[in-house]
Amino acid sequence: FSAGSPGRLSLGIQCLDRRLRGGLRGGTMSLLGAGTGAGKTALVQQWACHAARTTGQGVLFVSPEMSLEALAERELIREARVELWDIAPWRGNDRSRQFAQEALAKAAGRLVSERLNVIALESLSPSMAEIEAAALDEHARAPLCLVVLDYAQYIANDPTGRAPRYLQVGDVSRGAVALARKLNIPVLVTAQMNIAREKGGGAVYSWRE
Repeated sequence: FSAGSPGRLSLGIQCLDRRLRGGLRGGTMSLLGAGTGAGKTALVQQWACHAARTTGQGVLFVSPEMSLEALAERELIREARVELWDIAPWRGNDRSRQFAQEALAKAAGRLVSERLNVIALESLSPSMAEIEAAALDEHARAPLCLVVLDYAQYIANDPTGRAPRYLQVGDVSRGAVALARKLNIPVLVTAQMNIAREKGGGAVYSWRE
């Protein structure tokens, strides 16, 4: 791993790496929770690309909501530091659109030259068994440094439709821990959180399911 501490995977954010004593620890599952629309996917995608870039190893990214093309477009926009609508013909002026197009072209060139090994498992309803099989297969071809599951409630499923949701989500958590230990790499799982507003203006967060 690329962080200062042995066996740790840097996330590319110094203050967070310090709090984690160097980054994510191999063989463990980490859970990132936030409300809907808070930017969980964008954040873990940034971490995934940083991990692939700094280690030279692969990252398996599992997101039923996002296709490989959508993930690539997000990373291109982030790398270019522009907004996609900056190139829209009805927005801004010709000069600003040209600037955005040039920035996107340069970012695309950098990403192509880097050839980041980020593998997207494109499945609308992947099971933990399918995810584990894909991770083991990719790890056998070329070492993985990270597996990202985005997000737990989406991946949780029961073909019989009988198991309560909290048990299905629990199965995802246990499967992620088992996968991390089997490959001895970090597994990062995102999850939705409920937000309840208090009268004083504060907020109470709780895990959904």
